[in-house]
Amino acid sequence: MEKLSQSFQDYYAKIKAMSGEGKSSLFNTSGFAAIDEIIMGYFYGEMVLVAGRPGMGVSTFLMETAINVARKNQSKVGYVKLGERSNIFQSKLVGMLAGINYEDMLRLKLRPEDFAKIDANEELKTLPLYLNFPKTHHYEDIIPDIQQQIKEHGLKYVIIDDIQSMNSRDRKSFRSRYDELNEIVRELKNLAERNNIILIASSRLSRKVEESTDKRPLLSHLRETGMLEDSADKVLMLYRPSYYKITQDADGNSTDSLIEIIVAKNNSGSTADVHMGFFIDNGNVRIKELNVLWEENWQDQINKWINEDKPKNNDDIPF
Repeated sequence: MEKLSQSFQDYYAKIKAMSGEGKSSLFNTSGFAAIDEIIMGYFYGEMVLVAGRPGMGVSTFLMETAINVARKNQSKVGYVKLGERSNIFQSKLVGMLAGINYEDMLRLKLRPEDFAKIDANEELKTLPLYLNFPKTHHYEDIIPDIQQQIKEHGLKYVIIDDIQSMNSRDRKSFRSRYDELNEIVRELKNLAERNNIILIASSRLSRKVEESTDKRPLLSHLRETGMLEDSADKVLMLYRPSYYKITQDADGNSTDSLIEIIVAKNNSGSTADVHMGFFIDNGNVRIKELNVLWEENWQDQINKWINEDKPKNNDDIPF
C-alpha cells in the first residue's frame, strides 16, 4: 500500500505536468461536447456500451463518434465492424465525410461533381481511422487481432459494432449463451484495461422495450445482459420517439428529427439525457449535437437543420 501523501504528490505532479502541456482536462472526448459536459468524457481503460433497438441509429452514432474523435484530437481510432459487408459500410463512411449519397456509390451512379468531392476530401486521406472487417465472428480470433492492431497502429480508441455478433469457436464449452457472452465481455474489458485504451461497443436491447408505453429503454433491457451492465463503465442508450409515432414530448415540443442520448450509467459522474438532431443529409443519416444542453428552444436548432438539409422521411431507417 502507498501512503496518501505520496500518492497525492504523484497524482498532483501528473496534473501539473499535463496542465503545462496545455491539456484541457484529464478525460478524452466522447466525440460530442454535449455528452462530455455530462459524463466528463471517456477515460483510458474504460469500456463504454452504446445500446439501442433497431432503427435508433446506433451504428450511425458510432460512425459519428469515430469521425469526431479522429477529427477533433487526432486520436487513432480502430473500428471493428461485424455483420455488414465492407463495401456498404465504407460507402456510408465516404458519404458522411465527402457529403455524397452513399447509395449512389453502391449503384455506381456517382456524378462528376461527386467524384470531385471525393478526390478533394483530405480527410479520406489523412483521418487516423482504421477499419477492420473480421472474417469470423469468433472472439478468440477478433480480440488477438485487435491487440495486434493496437500495437501496430497505436490505437487509443477501439469501436466494436456489435458485441452480440461475437461468439466462441467452442460454443459447446459454455452452458448457455449467457455464459458465452460473459466470457466475451470479460475478455474485452481486460483488453481495454491491459492496453489502456477506450473500448466502445454497441449492444442490442431486448424486445421488452416495445412493451412499455413510451418505449424508453432501461438498463434492464440490455439483451442477454450477462456482465454487460456490470462491466461497462458507461452506458449510453439511444431513443428516437418519432420512430414509435410519438410526435410530442411531455412539454408539447415536436420530436421530429430528435434523438435522445440517455446516459443510463456513468461510474465517473452524472447521468442525464442529451438531445441531438437526427436527420438526412445528402442521402446519409446523420446525428449532430445541439449547441446548448438544456435551453428551452432546442427544437429551433433542429428545425434549422430540417430547413437547411431538407431530409426525407426517416421513420423506416434500418440502422
